[in-house]
Amino acid sequence: MFEELEIAYGKQREAFFREPFIPISRRKEQLKKIRDLLIKRKEALRSAISDDFGKPAFETDSSEFLVTIREIDRLIKNIYYWNSARRVGTELLLTGTSSWIRIEPKGVVLILAPWNYPLNLTLVPLCAAIAGGNRVFVKPSEMAPGTAGFIQSLMQDVFTEEEVICTQGGPELGAFLCQLGFDHIYFTGSKRVGVKVMQEASSVLSPVTLELGGKNPAILDHGVSLKDAV
Repeated sequence: MFEELEIAYGKQREAFFREPFIPISRRKEQLKKIRDLLIKRKEALRSAISDDFGKPAFETDSSEFLVTIREIDRLIKNIYYWNSARRVGTELLLTGTSSWIRIEPKGVVLILAPWNYPLNLTLVPLCAAIAGGNRVFVKPSEMAPGTAGFIQSLMQDVFTEEEVICTQGGPELGAFLCQLGFDHIYFTGSKRVGVKVMQEASSVLSPVTLELGGKNPAILDHGVSLKDAV
């Protein structure tokens, strides 16, 4: 399996070199297709998350479905503006020239998603990566297998393997992927695993974004109203 993924990674790398700038119109259509399929498959999403966690439909709709849809809508609305070049001031010593900020894709990126909000925290960074014109590997959490299967099916119906690959597996798979040399790695999860992701990524000089969760302890003594605190 790992050998097949390494080959697939190579194909995405070749695709990026062949077409480093995916037309923004195509990216926008891909985002719209994800949005449309999510709406069409809403009941299947509810069922998958219920199987994984026992979450009621209302919670799935509010914390997973609607959050993701709203973010995709925001990306669609702003994609041309966010990807446009912007002229900026030029240093005096470079008089006679012009300066621009040019938005470019990172390349081939990896997204490692957590289990607690398995759709939201997978698709939101993935859609941002697509809007930026990147090729993407995504690994949903193995602790939410029903939702991971839902996401994998969704990706296969929207993208080619040269654009997005969704693969399922545990920590060994995550460690292997981190060593492939991605142009960026985006990880959401615990500090403990984040340290391991950074260690693996540093060996191949892959830049990382670590969105690390954690506990929020609170101590209530006898002088505090328990009702008000709760």
